[in-house]
Amino acid sequence: MPHKCENCYKTIIIWNLSSGEYFQTTPNLFFIRSIAISSDGQILVSGSDNGKIKVWKLKDGELQLQRTLTEHLNNGHAHHTSPTVAISPDGQVLASGGKDQKIHLWNPHTGELLDTLSGHSGTILSVAFVGTNGRTLASGSADNTIKIWQLA
Repeated sequence: MPHKCENCYKTIIIWNLSSGEYFQTTPNLFFIRSIAISSDGQILVSGSDNGKIKVWKLKDGELQLQRTLTEHLNNGHAHHTSPTVAISPDGQVLASGGKDQKIHLWNPHTGELLDTLSGHSGTILSVAFVGTNGRTLASGSADNTIKIWQLA
């Protein structure tokens, strides 16, 4: 169950690994359990315990919220688990999975839902793009299966 403390904020910190300094923190009301960063370092995506996915633009060490995706919510309510997220190597597809047992494919630049994949019978715990072409996706589920998806 998500933590509901009104005064408890969760944070994303962007660190400069060379200098050890951080660029920015961004408060969030819910635990952030999954993040993905595009290979060009321009997009950061986070999945939180409220069931929402946030797409951020990373520029000059600052995070700018671009959009919030809510497809993993059930009638406006979180499924009490964070969506897992991955970004394709070319940065053109965002994959997300969650307790709704579906994988959603998004355009991270526009927020357009491109496709929904069904086939698991349990919470989707992880998604990852395989290889460099962005057309193969792997998903792991609480149904004790790993599925490999060939995307169009």
